[in-house]
Amino acid sequence: MDDTFDEKTKNITEATMVEHKKQLIKHKEDKDLKNIDKITEVLFSLRLHALNTAKNLKKFFIYEFIKNDVFCLTDDSKGNQFILDMFEFHNFNLTQALLGLLSVIASSYIGRDYLIQNGTSIIERVLQVRLVIIHIFYLL
Repeated sequence: MDDTFDEKTKNITEATMVEHKKQLIKHKEDKDLKNIDKITEVLFSLRLHALNTAKNLKKFFIYEFIKNDVFCLTDDSKGNQFILDMFEFHNFNLTQALLGLLSVIASSYIGRDYLIQNGTSIIERVLQVRLVIIHIFYLL
C-alpha cells in the first residue's frame, strides 16, 4: 500500500471531521445530561475512524483532525476548556472515549503539539484520571 492520500479520501475525511465537530459542539453546549451519551458516541466514532484508517495514512487522519480543530483548541476564547469540560461530566464511558481519542491524536508529533499548544493542562488532567483509574483497580 502506498503513502498517497487521494482527493476522494481527503473529502471523506474532511467531511467526517466537520460533521463530528458540529455534533460535538452542539451536544456539549446543550448541557443536558442526556447528551453525555451523544458526546460519547461522537468520540467513539472518531476513534473508530482513526482505528480503521490504514497505519500509513493515520498521519493524514490526525492532520485533518487538527486542521478542522475538532477539539476547538485554536479558539482563543476556549483554549483547553473544551476538552477539560468533558472530563468534568464524571462519566466513565465519556472519559474512556475521550482518553482513547486523545491517545490516537497524541500518537504523532503534530498531535502532541496540537494538544499542548495552550499549555499542559490536558496532559495533566489525563494523568490525574489515569492515577484515579489505577487506584480504583488496585482497590478491587
